[in-house]
Amino acid sequence: MSILSLPSTADDVLLDELSAGDLFRLGRTCKTIYATVQDYILRSFQINKLLGRYFTPEEVDHFRRLQATTGMIISGSTALQFLNRVEYPGSDLDAYVVHAFRQEIAKWLLDVGYTYVPRRKHKTFEDDILWEPEEEEYDDIMHSELMETGVGYLAAQCVFTFKKEDPPRKIQMITSLHSPLDRVLNFHSTCVMNVITHDTAYAFFPKGTFDERRAIYCVNTIAHTAGAIEKYIQRGWDINKYITRHEFDDPAFAFSRGLRHVGDAKCWKLPVLPKVAVDQCQRPHGDIESNSWLMKYDRQLQLKMSYCVLNSPRFLGAYLIDPDDEHFNRHLEVEIGERMIPGPDNSSEDFEYLDDEFTSLLNWYRERHYKSDACYLSWPLKIEKVLHQEEETRIPPEIFAMPRR
Repeated sequence: MSILSLPSTADDVLLDELSAGDLFRLGRTCKTIYATVQDYILRSFQINKLLGRYFTPEEVDHFRRLQATTGMIISGSTALQFLNRVEYPGSDLDAYVVHAFRQEIAKWLLDVGYTYVPRRKHKTFEDDILWEPEEEEYDDIMHSELMETGVGYLAAQCVFTFKKEDPPRKIQMITSLHSPLDRVLNFHSTCVMNVITHDTAYAFFPKGTFDERRAIYCVNTIAHTAGAIEKYIQRGWDINKYITRHEFDDPAFAFSRGLRHVGDAKCWKLPVLPKVAVDQCQRPHGDIESNSWLMKYDRQLQLKMSYCVLNSPRFLGAYLIDPDDEHFNRHLEVEIGERMIPGPDNSSEDFEYLDDEFTSLLNWYRERHYKSDACYLSWPLKIEKVLHQEEETRIPPEIFAMPRR
């Protein structure tokens, strides 16, 4: 009997053992195998398999709508499990969100049956959830709004823990004062730098993480992440504190230096299926892809993520930008700089948000200055079709792209 005559699900036994890179290479062998790989991708990367461990199907849809309206992302080990097609028994659901949206999400978790675990003894849910950081002043766009990177993996504004029994489940909501990506880029190592939005999953370093099973330790982090590092070594990653000089000079290196942004050609980007209906909301589509950072190495060839946080009450969310790109910063100041600083009589109802203008300016700048960057090589592992609510629909081929070896 030919393996091609077996039911499609029989392929899973073989394909489950392949890395994402191996799936791509296998799919290039012939049209028949390519179709087999496509069908496998559709079966394997289903968000309900992941979130179904924590919510009912109706709750999963509501959770994803909350992601759309608040900018909440899934990251850490949860996103890694989804993209790596594995399950770590007893693992938490790690959700990252701007501190201002914590109450809406926390109250919904209580409504669906989760119990809050106080962060400190003798404190209640109200004590913790109502805590507010000091408000910032916005008087100088290039000073107050451009702030240096965070100080480590555990440098979150707050960590809220929710539990549910039968079976035991735990959700951690980690808040950030400005951008949840600020927390992600301060993780202990690159293997957990992956995120899931309501409609798209991104792996920032897919070639290293899923093909080479390698990660780089980040010097942004702090000393007591040694336990987390050891955990991922036990899970199969080779985590290096230093790179070699040859790797430093190689533009095709999986962790090469230079400018990066969410969704660039070095990312692995794939749709989150099935699609979920989202009401028209204020957050601009794809705003997470407006975030950038620099990959830098010090004299010892240790990795450091470098970025500044662009923040304003005229934005629905903060953005991470290249701290060294003075040319773009000048464009930004000329085009929307003065409007980013509200006057004393302005209220949130009296002005329009500037997110769309910022995103348009950034996309224009990237197209003009970075389109020809030789380092940005795509790896076109594509989904040609998806099934959604029993209808066959087509989605753009570029949604499942990984960097070329």
